[in-house]
Amino acid sequence: MLFFGQLAMGQEHQKERDIPSSQLLSNSDYHQRKELAKQIGLTDLEKTKNSLCLRFWDTDKVVDIIKNDSIEIYVYPIIYSKKGRLITKELLICRTDKSLMLNQLDKLGIKNLPDCSTIANYEFFDSGYTYCFEVSSIENYRFFTYHKPQNQKREIQEAFEVTEIVRIINEFTNWPAIRDEFLNSLRIGKYRFTTVIGVVEKNRWTYTYYPCNTEFRKRIFK
Repeated sequence: MLFFGQLAMGQEHQKERDIPSSQLLSNSDYHQRKELAKQIGLTDLEKTKNSLCLRFWDTDKVVDIIKNDSIEIYVYPIIYSKKGRLITKELLICRTDKSLMLNQLDKLGIKNLPDCSTIANYEFFDSGYTYCFEVSSIENYRFFTYHKPQNQKREIQEAFEVTEIVRIINEFTNWPAIRDEFLNSLRIGKYRFTTVIGVVEKNRWTYTYYPCNTEFRKRIFK
């Protein structure tokens, strides 16, 4: 579903938006991620003027890939205190081969992949995680999702491509190592990762959300 904006004298420039109609529900992935972006302090990609920005939402992090004259990559781990306070940190990825990684993502079609809800025979399981992507340029903004792409049938080519995109991002950012470094920087105490999952109810995919909490305890001695 597309929303068209126009530029008028004295008005803020509005990008052409491509957001699935199902994501316009108040408790959808789109609105959940928009709210979380505000809490983290991320730029609203519907308003940014970067030549290209890719944002990848995983269950325990968000990754920003920003391209202007140069390419910058930031990772924001997502964890919560025992009382529910969001804890994160901006981590800059310093590598010289960022353009190579971006080219790999481009070859996999990250800018133009359809939302999984529009793909024939795409399977939605009883529960599970959903990857979310935002793609922003000067004139356009897209939001699309992929529910458990690793568990789709082999003939779903888009699911394979998303699985590869996730693998490349995790390997390039060295996510396991920087995640452990981030966790080791926390004070001693109890924390939790919150994975928001959707559920199939009455044979249809709904946007009813249930928090699935994984506890992490940092002790003095392991």
